Amino acid sequence: VSSETSLVCGPANGDKAGCFVVGTMLKQPGGRFIQVEALTVGCTVCSSAGEALEVTQAIVHAEREQELMHLHTSSASLMVTICHRVMVQKGGKSQTILAGSLSIGDDLLVCGSGNRVEELVKIEKLRMSVSVVEFV
Repeated sequence: VSSETSLVCGPANGDKAGCFVVGTMLKQPGGRFIQVEALTVGCTVCSSAGEALEVTQAIVHAEREQELMHLHTSSASLMVTICHRVMVQKGGKSQTILAGSLSIGDDLLVCGSGNRVEELVKIEKLRMSVSVVEFV
């Protein structure tokens, strides 16, 4: 993931919790990006709508084998578990979809200097041992 762009991830069913693979970069208010493992209680990150969300709990899960998807647009990439929710644009509306349900050609929301929509151009399916960080 570049230090200036990132794919936007969304919570399931309006919940604000989410798990991220160690090394994932999240956008903070002010436009700076930070790795998930560097976030601590009290830090803030941006939601898919650009709202500031405060980290109230951070749980690092032990490394274990996971099914992962490495998603690529023209300017951003993101490695997520197959059950991670990613923001897409469908029918003119933003919504979340499980990473495992994405297809080449889907329109993903990408943040950087403002949110924009980019086409998903490459998907790599992997199985590897990784640690994830869960935020509440």
